[in-house]
Amino acid sequence: MLCFAILASPGCRKSEEEATAGEETTAGEEATVSRQPTAKATPSPKTPSKSSSKVQVVKLESPGSKSGEDSRTGLPKRWLGITVANMKEPIPGAPEDCRTQVQRAMRGSPAHEAGLRRGDVIMAAQGQPVKRFQEYLAQARKVEIGERLKLQMLREGQPFEAELEMLAKPKDMRGWRRRAFPGTEAFAFSLPSLRPANAGSSHHNLGGKPQLLYFWATWCAPCRQIAPQVEQLYKKAGDALTIVAVSSEEETVIRRYLKSSDTTYPVAHDLHGMLKQDYEVSKLPTAVLVGGNGRVILWDYGLGGVRKVLRTAREQLEL
Repeated sequence: MLCFAILASPGCRKSEEEATAGEETTAGEEATVSRQPTAKATPSPKTPSKSSSKVQVVKLESPGSKSGEDSRTGLPKRWLGITVANMKEPIPGAPEDCRTQVQRAMRGSPAHEAGLRRGDVIMAAQGQPVKRFQEYLAQARKVEIGERLKLQMLREGQPFEAELEMLAKPKDMRGWRRRAFPGTEAFAFSLPSLRPANAGSSHHNLGGKPQLLYFWATWCAPCRQIAPQVEQLYKKAGDALTIVAVSSEEETVIRRYLKSSDTTYPVAHDLHGMLKQDYEVSKLPTAVLVGGNGRVILWDYGLGGVRKVLRTAREQLEL
């Protein structure tokens, strides 16, 4: 079956769905970002009452296991790699009653290959009007593996068409990301800088030199283990490499941690987790190496994965 996550950031127009928030735990060489519903959700045996103001997400559950197969039938799950949301307020440039907006197109997925990106509005699916994501989903569920889903889209007021080929869901999604990210265009971003404090914002503005994005958290034990190696690269590379350590925790928590930290590399605040969502970060630490041409060289996670990214950066700079 199809599985979709419905997201909206507190900094953007909110989804009509009930809000949930990210809750994070650590284990082994990587830290897992799990998601729990907030107190706003309707009480049920599956709905804890813990609340947060972080990234808001609602998931449509897919029957079966988390692997690439439906546990009821043993058949491969169908997959388009798209995340959509019903927006509460009108979307600029779209008819007032069209509220189904793309939040993410996973790298290498049919949605990404079709050119979809965050902010696109779904107007119709298989020729049927779409006002809410449920109408899109009803059409998508009729498409079998190898068949195509035809969408009528709107981007900044301009209509376009997209065809997505239904694939069998990859069994190893993180392995998929390792293969899919390299060679793709990096995401532009502008985030408040927490270190140095007077730097304003961290921008995706490479100026022809490579950039290392390091996703971390204060509670993440593996992050504390790898941080000295990130610091070593930062000092050794100098101006040849831009390093930005990205955290989605509360600002006060990050600042308190930095006061007692021995590291000095730049730190940016991704409060609503939008950049983390763009780079499909579900494990910490995660690192992304971007070339001076603005394309991803390497994406990986965990201690071993981040070490590989750091090693690749040193090789690229001949350090």
